[in-house]
Amino acid sequence: MITQKIIKFTLSTFFVMMLLILPVNSTNNVNVFNNSESYPANSIWIEPSRLIINDEGDKFNVTIWINLTQNSFAWQIKLNFNSTFFNATRIGYTNGNRSQFFSEYSTIPIIPKINNENGYILHGETLLGSDKRSSGCGSLIWVEFKLVNASLKNTLTLDFSLPYGVDTFVLSPYLDIIPLDSIKGAEISLPSDSLFLLYIVILILIVIITGSAFIIFIIMRRKKRTENHE
Repeated sequence: MITQKIIKFTLSTFFVMMLLILPVNSTNNVNVFNNSESYPANSIWIEPSRLIINDEGDKFNVTIWINLTQNSFAWQIKLNFNSTFFNATRIGYTNGNRSQFFSEYSTIPIIPKINNENGYILHGETLLGSDKRSSGCGSLIWVEFKLVNASLKNTLTLDFSLPYGVDTFVLSPYLDIIPLDSIKGAEISLPSDSLFLLYIVILILIVIITGSAFIIFIIMRRKKRTENHE
């Protein structure tokens, strides 16, 4: 009876420790059609706004969203990133050959630019003729990144270019720049040294607990044999 309890305790402890070690954040699956965060108009933002990347070679997607209270005609996005740590690998509109924001309109697509040397992507879109998009919220583009260097453990950011109105802007049907009240980037965390040490400590605890349980099991087994011989 006691032996079974020891085995159950050891197994449950082992699984709990493994859950602590396994990453709890998924970085590769991002739904570009349904936003999980929202900001009051007028604003542009990145989703998800916080990510944890675990290992070199890991890829992750982000989606740029917009929310406006007035009519719009065109937009352009320049997103800056630290190319020492990760590179942009792919980019595209969120609704095939156009953005989901402009999906019901005729558009002029723009060839996106990825510059992994200087660390930025540039993309945009415009409507045709005198057309205009009414107020509302929607997604613009998705971007795939790849972690290429995790030698320095810290927190990095994805940021829209500033000042707003130069490389990043939204235009009205009259080609005026639409003021934005909120421009939100994203925060990307790499594994920290303290987290690595935590993994080591947890692994040591697993070894100690498993070893102790095994020793107790042997002692109890020998004791039971001794009692049976008596």
